[in-house]
Amino acid sequence: MQKTELDDIRAVIRRIRDQRHPELDLNFLNDVLDAVIDSGEDHALAQRRIKEAADAALSRAGKH
Repeated sequence: MQKTELDDIRAVIRRIRDQRHPELDLNFLNDVLDAVIDSGEDHALAQRRIKEAADAALSRAGKH
């Protein structure tokens, strides 16, 4: 995926988050996007990285 496409996807995610779910941690959303893109077809790796992102977001929120 090209950087400009990724930047466009991040902009859409940010806009939807801002409009509908401002309580969501933007770092978490970016981490999930990175996990999916970076893991390619390795779904197990993507799941592990998404869990790590969720754990980190919960820790930042003081809920984990």
